[in-house]
Amino acid sequence: MNRVQTTVVDSLFAFLVGFLVGSLTSGWRDGFRAGLLAAVVSAVVTWVVYGVLEVETLVEETTIDAERVAADAE
Repeated sequence: MNRVQTTVVDSLFAFLVGFLVGSLTSGWRDGFRAGLLAAVVSAVVTWVVYGVLEVETLVEETTIDAERVAADAE
């Protein structure tokens, strides 16, 4: 899955869990608010973490390529 798909799936799951827990403890309106908050927080965290992992992968690949070029130049 790509970054957008992962974020959407995580957000939907977070909404569902937040809604269920909030509904069971305080009613459906509070459950909806809790689910919405959980979905937004989950989306932001997933987006940022996925981006950091992408950058780390690119840096690692670039470092490996640079080492290979340096070894070939010798």
